[in-house]
Amino acid sequence: MNSTPRLCLAVCFVFFLVSDGFGADQKEADTVLRARQPIIINSADLQPSWMQIWTHAREAGKNAEFKQSLKLYRELIQEKPNIEEVLSEYAHLLMETKEWENAFAVFQQLLEIDPDSQEYLLHAGQVALQVNRYSIAANYLGQVYSSNPDGKDAVAALRGQILALQKQDRKELAYPLMEQLYLLVPHEDKNIRELARYSIELKQFGKAGNYYTTLINEFKAADSDLLQAEGLFTQLKNSEMARKCQEKYLAYHPYYQPFHKKLSKYYLRNKNKEKALKHLLVLIAYGDDSASLYLQLGKLYLYDFGRPDKALYYYDEYSKRIPKTAEVEKEILRIQAVLANDLLVIVENEGAWNLWRDLARVIPDRLAVYYSMAEQLRKINKYKELREVLEIIHHHNPGDQEISLQLAQLAFSDNDYIGAEVALDALDEDHQAGSAYFFIRAKISENRSDFMKAISYYRSFLDSGVMDQAVILHCMQLAGTLGDMKQLQYFHTLSRREEIDKKFSVDTDMLYGKILFENVLYTKAHKFYSNLLKKTDLKESYSLLIQDRLVQILQKQERYFDAEQQLRLLLLKAPEKSKYLQLLVQNSLQARDWNSAWKWHEYREQENAQLVKEESDASIRLFIEKIDILSKSGQKDVAVEMAEDFLRIHSKSKDVQL
Repeated sequence: MNSTPRLCLAVCFVFFLVSDGFGADQKEADTVLRARQPIIINSADLQPSWMQIWTHAREAGKNAEFKQSLKLYRELIQEKPNIEEVLSEYAHLLMETKEWENAFAVFQQLLEIDPDSQEYLLHAGQVALQVNRYSIAANYLGQVYSSNPDGKDAVAALRGQILALQKQDRKELAYPLMEQLYLLVPHEDKNIRELARYSIELKQFGKAGNYYTTLINEFKAADSDLLQAEGLFTQLKNSEMARKCQEKYLAYHPYYQPFHKKLSKYYLRNKNKEKALKHLLVLIAYGDDSASLYLQLGKLYLYDFGRPDKALYYYDEYSKRIPKTAEVEKEILRIQAVLANDLLVIVENEGAWNLWRDLARVIPDRLAVYYSMAEQLRKINKYKELREVLEIIHHHNPGDQEISLQLAQLAFSDNDYIGAEVALDALDEDHQAGSAYFFIRAKISENRSDFMKAISYYRSFLDSGVMDQAVILHCMQLAGTLGDMKQLQYFHTLSRREEIDKKFSVDTDMLYGKILFENVLYTKAHKFYSNLLKKTDLKESYSLLIQDRLVQILQKQERYFDAEQQLRLLLLKAPEKSKYLQLLVQNSLQARDWNSAWKWHEYREQENAQLVKEESDASIRLFIEKIDILSKSGQKDVAVEMAEDFLRIHSKSKDVQL
């Protein structure tokens, strides 16, 4: 071979360079260099010097020696200025090294050679964006998109064209293209946000409303989005969306007064006094000192909430700002009389003069503010601060049962079981008979591993009228863990009530049978599963699970013959035989029936013959089964010898996982 003349060399190179990005506003675009016509060099000894330069330039590029590669390409272009492939490779190398101005100039040359090239137009447009030639970029990228709107580069070209037009502040031209991008990429919040804002600037208010509705309902809108959208929806008289914007904005800025004012008016209009009250209290707490607001709160507390003690404070504050209002002074005198009467009764019964002296400090009621703060903290998931605020409310208003329950739940979440129990103990008799009370008690007992007490509380929880399916299943599992069949039977019976979903009833049946099996109640489990199997509406998947479990029960009872008969029936019906053949082998081994084990193993080998050819794992599984039969049937020496031979042969094979 070495003595023969060397053949002519056919040299054809394809060099790939990938641009690493075109700025924050564009996606990466893969660049593929096209080799047009291979250049054939016939030489017995050497390539031409320019071809050698080209080869070295490419090699330097491949080795990331970009500075050297650029130098060589420039030398080559000095000698051969009109080779398209050279110019294309050089242009992409310039993009790789971010020499945008030079890249732009080279792509202009390439477009003179091939003005219809989608690749050149795309990259020329993208480079034009980098050098701030936005008009040219829009032109090139527009050609790419319009020539093939469904092509692989369509979205990248469309994005670039939109950016180029935006940079020129040509919003009226960018807008329809952004709408096209929305149709192509509908789940992009950035484009939807810009469409909404452009729609407002172009006075397309209806469209702006639609885009903001999509943004707010389907994405996490920023506070600036919500602020602008709220004004738009107010203008469009869309009160529901305006209210949604206000509520969501308050999650970012809980004390933004303009929205508290609007929401309080909205809820008052819609007769929702409790929600209106929360917003009015925040206004008072954070700077709104208007007399009309104090008067409004006084009337709400007196006439809508029946709290003259709270109303008195706000009427007093109103009088300080607008004194000598006859109507208000009359209300104040009436409230003072009612409160005095109530307090005198307490003083008489308890002899607590200190209570009377403390009244002056209690009447400037801060509780409403704390209630509002608690609501806001709950919305933004500040649970540590929420617990502190609730403890203050509870300290000043221990009769609020909901506050005590919330404190119990928060304490339990913090693994503070003593704190949770203290809060639960503070509840009145009615609330200590409620479902929430029993549920928290059950969870505390369970976390202390007192499962008997936990089950007792769970029963009380269910008896309170809450038919919680997850709790029923959980209680069955707890009863199974304790081996308490009486409790298991109770919860299983509970799950079969008429109001319970049938699908859930089947799930509890399956769990009931499983627990009987795990508690070694094989006879009872067999009878239960057999009766369950007779159901006409039982799904095939459940039927197979039950039949498998019946086989396991027969094996636990050492009724291997009956188990084999059951497995034979399943084998006849099963589309996939291998599973039941394997179970038959294992059943024979448990029965110490070695002949049957070999028989079923041979059937399994026949069944898996094709699979063994295609899958080495199948062969290994059958081999291990054979070793198992040999070992258990008293042929351990043979089993060991076969295993050692197998390991020796396959220990270095990458295809076999040992």
